[in-house]
Amino acid sequence: MADQVITLVNKLIPITVNESALKDFTHYSDIKFSDINDASFTTQGDTVSVQLGSTGDNYVVSKALLDVVEAFATTGTLTAQAGTVTDPDNFITASDVLVAGPKIAAAGAVPATLAGSSGASSEELQVRFTTQGGTGAPADITAGKVRVYLNLYSR
Repeated sequence: MADQVITLVNKLIPITVNESALKDFTHYSDIKFSDINDASFTTQGDTVSVQLGSTGDNYVVSKALLDVVEAFATTGTLTAQAGTVTDPDNFITASDVLVAGPKIAAAGAVPATLAGSSGASSEELQVRFTTQGGTGAPADITAGKVRVYLNLYSR
């Protein structure tokens, strides 16, 4: 099993001030099944880490949400977690993305762990998808879309 790393072209997109006031998030990013489905990713149980960009120095992530807009389709199970390269499930622990709907770590969409949700040095943000060890590979993913929302502050 291997971790395949993908860097999104659009990465994190700032939300407008008006929309941010309504949604209480500052950034979002869309990840489609076609971003993580690669014909060469055929090993069952592989993970795909989607790099979203860096936080900037002196950062705080106070909220995180994975909104599965379109349920993913694949053989076996498929989970997604959100965090940083050094702590992949810091914001949201592994959540089933075969079912549409919002995925949060705790009430109020607060990060799963406080440690790692802030720092003096920038961190690379990521969403990691994990396929099932015996019956799934990233190449088997045929549908799905998740929108990642973060409330991110940095200087």
